[in-house]
Amino acid sequence: MHREAQTKPQKKEKSSEFKKLTKPVCIRCKSTHIKKMGFRKTQNRGKQQRWLCKACRKSFTVDEGFWKMKNNPNKITEALHLYFSGTSLRKTQAHLGVFCESNCSYVTILDWIRKYAILVSKFIDSLKLKVGKELMSDEMEYSVKGKQSWFVDVMDTETRYIVSSDFMRSRTIERLTEVLKLAKIKTG
Repeated sequence: MHREAQTKPQKKEKSSEFKKLTKPVCIRCKSTHIKKMGFRKTQNRGKQQRWLCKACRKSFTVDEGFWKMKNNPNKITEALHLYFSGTSLRKTQAHLGVFCESNCSYVTILDWIRKYAILVSKFIDSLKLKVGKELMSDEMEYSVKGKQSWFVDVMDTETRYIVSSDFMRSRTIERLTEVLKLAKIKTG
């Protein structure tokens, strides 16, 4: 009976810790003293939970990455998946026209790709990579409009994962060391 008394409070502490991690923070004053305040109904994203900050008395909704997007998040992610799987913009548009209620322009899909590719690349750049002990540098020489240019990449020798890369017009020691320094920062 003594063991049961010790284990139950630990479970409650874990659940309260989880609630603290999942509870949103006020976007204006960064306070955690908030409460639910009904829903906000949107045309394409459905019901969105509204929150009221007890400190600054402002209401807000949490940005889940699709703030002020007029299309359904599932439609946007499907378009991104199709494009990065190798489907062209116009074929992606045609696919969405068949399977979604309202179709969008291929230019809109290109805007989504530009927006979310930047967000994802910033997130990926912030991650520490788990690679082997040895990195390898490789460079390829190109001729672009009659001018020489180089593509330099640094990759892990075990996994063949490209750690850093750069396209440069002039091949100088400074530019090459920048690529190597970036690889060192990413791998730790």
